[in-house]
Amino acid sequence: YADWYWKHSVDADALRDEQYETVLAPILADVIDNIAHKEELPEYMQNLLQTMVHPEHAETGKSLLSIAAEVTTKIVDTVTMGGFKKMHQAANRDALSERMQIESGNILKMRRKCTEDYWNDVCAVNNYPPDESRLLYESQKPYPSIPDLITASRYLGDPYNPRFYAQELFDITDKDYMIWDWLSYQKLTTQQVQELFKRGVYDTDDTNRELARLGWHELDGFMVKSLAHSLPNPMIMAQGLLLQNANLESILTGISAADIKPDYAQTYLDAVM
Repeated sequence: YADWYWKHSVDADALRDEQYETVLAPILADVIDNIAHKEELPEYMQNLLQTMVHPEHAETGKSLLSIAAEVTTKIVDTVTMGGFKKMHQAANRDALSERMQIESGNILKMRRKCTEDYWNDVCAVNNYPPDESRLLYESQKPYPSIPDLITASRYLGDPYNPRFYAQELFDITDKDYMIWDWLSYQKLTTQQVQELFKRGVYDTDDTNRELARLGWHELDGFMVKSLAHSLPNPMIMAQGLLLQNANLESILTGISAADIKPDYAQTYLDAVM
């Protein structure tokens, strides 16, 4: 039995090799020869394709059979993809079966660009029940941000405690309300802090704290404070320093501090004199 099994297995292998060479290889050759841009494949892939079409040994057929099946599938997919896509597009052109998505229908309804009947039809085509359609429509409508809602609540509700009115309009948790509330407040600008510092409303500590809240680094805040006060114009600066009998270096420094380029401070002083 073993001898019989071995003999018939050898015969079967030989028949498979012969069938590969006489049946499958020519089919592969026709497909491979018509592949566009196959020169773009790596060299080892091109060699593999040639071996599949023209196996050097009959025994190669058995080992190439599974590879050939896999490669053929890939090749057929690649070659036929464009053709099938065109066929699919042509069928779509004839059928015109695609319908608008409900999100687009909702936008058109909000903009008063479609009728109520058309919108209902779009919802039905997209398999939405009437109640769900209406809820989805409402969910897509523009809505004020939480800080905007709190700001509006200061006018529509209690200006000193807008929380309750705002929470009726939106699900704002008590835990997060403090942050949202702060985002709705007006804040002092850097210039306003400087002005309050100049007028003595804020002392140094108050000013430093407010500048830090606005995001100024401690060292930068010091320089921002120094910019709060205005300097005399160059003419007044020069005249004042002259009346004080300041030396030339101090006068030129003062003129430069009053917005005259240092290279021209002496020229400016000469003109004043």
